[in-house]
Parts: sequence; C-alpha cells; structure tokens
Amino acid sequence: LVSFLGIAAFSGSRYDYVAYQYQWSNILQGQNPWMNLPTGPNAYGPIYNAFSAAYGLHPLLPKALFVVVLFSFSAFLSSTKKTVKTAPLLVALSPFSLSIVAVYGFMDVLPGTLLALSICLISRHKDFASGCLMALSIFSKFYGLLAIPLVILKLAFDRPSSRVWRFT
Repeated sequence: LVSFLGIAAFSGSRYDYVAYQYQWSNILQGQNPWMNLPTGPNAYGPIYNAFSAAYGLHPLLPKALFVVVLFSFSAFLSSTKKTVKTAPLLVALSPFSLSIVAVYGFMDVLPGTLLALSICLISRHKDFASGCLMALSIFSKFYGLLAIPLVILKLAFDRPSSRVWRFT
C-alpha cells in the first residue's frame, strides 16, 4: 500500500485525473459540476463531486483515497471464506491496477468496488445493505444503473416481493 501511494504521489496528474482536478476546482469555486465543462460532460454523481473537499486539502488526496479503496477491497475479498485467498491481492498488486489506479488515478475503482460489494451482500441475503451500496455506486458514477435490472430479476426469482422491496 505504501509503495502504491508513493507511486501515486510521484506520478502526479495524468489523463482523466487532470479533468477530475478541473471539475473539482470548479466545484470549489461554486460552479455547476455538470454544465459547460471544456473537459467534456461529467458522468459522475454527487459522491464523485464530494471528492472536491479532499482535492481542496491536497490535489492528489483523492487519488490516494482511490488506492486505499482498491487495497481495502482486495483485503476484504481475501479475508472472505468463499474466495481464493490470493486472487484479490494479485489483482491489487497487478501492473494493470498499478497503472489504472496509482498512476492514472481513475476513480472507477470506487463505483466498481461499491457495486461488487453490493453483489456480495445480495448473495448473503443482506438486501437492504446491498441496495444502499448500489445507490452509493450509482451516486459516484452512473454506470451502476445498468446492473439494477439484473439484480432485481435475481431477487425476484429468489423471493418475489420481500427481497426486491428490501433492496429497493
């Protein structure tokens, strides 16, 4: 984790992270984060916009938080009884993860982690908590919306009314 954080700090701002910083700067200046951006449209939700506070403390702090999310989620998956113990850690330590999260600072690790945790909770019949995490995933980046019909179909086949309502 420390080495990934060091790489994140040393690599600075690149590619999409530069656009993130521009949008977070606009938010801190009181501007609308979804309108008239020279970096293109903002496909991110309110949770993404909340990272502007971390950006205000230090420009690379959100990037460091994304690295921490990746490692925390990988450690969580490695500690569960149903997974192969080393696979999640190998994902976290892979060159792909290093480049995508530590070097480029892509924030997709946050909605992806929340979405995966939501699916894990569905398999444990913790439908309300799963729905909350799914909502947080969608509020960080809107592509989580694509998973909702599949999750509701899964729940409807298990126990039609109670599971769907708890998730919703």
